[in-house]
Amino acid sequence: MNDLENVVKLLGTKWVLTEPAELWRTEAQAQGWFDFVRTPDSLQKQYGGELEAIREHASAIVKQAIQDLDTTNFNVIDLGCGDGRKGIEFALVAFNSGNSQWSGGDIWYIPVDQNARFVESAAKEARRRSLAVKDPSAADFFAKDYSEYR
Repeated sequence: MNDLENVVKLLGTKWVLTEPAELWRTEAQAQGWFDFVRTPDSLQKQYGGELEAIREHASAIVKQAIQDLDTTNFNVIDLGCGDGRKGIEFALVAFNSGNSQWSGGDIWYIPVDQNARFVESAAKEARRRSLAVKDPSAADFFAKDYSEYR
C-alpha cells in the first residue's frame, strides 16, 4: 500500500479523504503537489477563484480588523499554508492597506503546516515578496498554541 492509499479511497466514482490529518505529511506528497501546480493551467484551476476573492475582499477585511483590534500590529497566520499562495496574497493586501491606513506597526506572515517543505516554501516566497516572516512552524495546527500571536 502506498502513501496515497493510506489517505484516500474510491467511493463510487469519487475519491474521499479517509485520514485528512495524514494529507501532505510526506515529502513525496508535498512534491506531488508542487509538481501539480507547476503549470499555469493547474494554477488557475486550483487557485483562480480563490485568489480573485482574496484580492476583491481582503482590503475590506483588513480595514475592519484594524478598526476592531485597535492595533498597529497585524499577524496573518496561514493555517495549512501549503505553498502559501493564498495566505501570502492576503498578507500582501494587509501590508499594502496598512501602508495607507496606519503608520508604523508590524505585519507578520506566519506559515503553519504539517509538512516542513510547505512551510519552508511559503516562508521563502513570502520573504521574496518583501513580507516579514515570523515563526514558520511545521506542526499540527490544531494542537499549536496561538496565544502568543494576539
